[in-house]
Amino acid sequence: CRKGWVRVVYEDQGPDFVMHEGDCVLQPPLIRHRVLESSAGLEVVELSAPASHKTLGDLAMSLPNTTKGNPDRVYGLGQRFARHDAKKQQWAPMEEGGPFEHQTIRISDATSGLASACVIRCRGTTLAGQQQPARFTRKHKDDVTFIFVLEGKATTILGDDRNRIELSEGNSILCPLGSPYSMEEGSFKLLQVTLPGDLNAFANVMTADDAKVREAHAEVREAHE
Repeated sequence: CRKGWVRVVYEDQGPDFVMHEGDCVLQPPLIRHRVLESSAGLEVVELSAPASHKTLGDLAMSLPNTTKGNPDRVYGLGQRFARHDAKKQQWAPMEEGGPFEHQTIRISDATSGLASACVIRCRGTTLAGQQQPARFTRKHKDDVTFIFVLEGKATTILGDDRNRIELSEGNSILCPLGSPYSMEEGSFKLLQVTLPGDLNAFANVMTADDAKVREAHAEVREAHE
């Protein structure tokens, strides 16, 4: 949830709840869900992998269907529901030190390691007494990284200093597979999501779970008939 608030409810995850700015959910395949209401001007950042997928209505199920959440429930593709409440999570210094902090969004376990995510923020600069601005650098050998600027402005360096990209609030960038990237200090908050660079990672999971997917789709179609 980037701006505003939204009230949602999910199958087997207890009563409805409100997501505020900075909150996040991992919505696994085949989970029934419903948006109940939202504030005016609501904005969300939604990432889907794979991007092309079916969305079907279930007229038979009424939500909420439980009074208590079941965090261990496994849905489609072996994934679990995960909820990130930003106000309840601690900020921790990044290993590079300096003005950078991060807040982990715990989706890696829920996706069996297919994806990871965090929010990174920088509270100003530390240029006094040093010639170069502080930066942190990452290189994911087998993954691609999506970065979305939630607040402020950020300078991204892809590869070396010859490829500098200035990002403002609402901008995003996809860092290619195996390409190192750096973020220079400034005043910003950004969302970072890492996904497998090899799309076969999704295809293999989908193939293994294909029977469950077909069965769930058949159940929904029967409810419509």
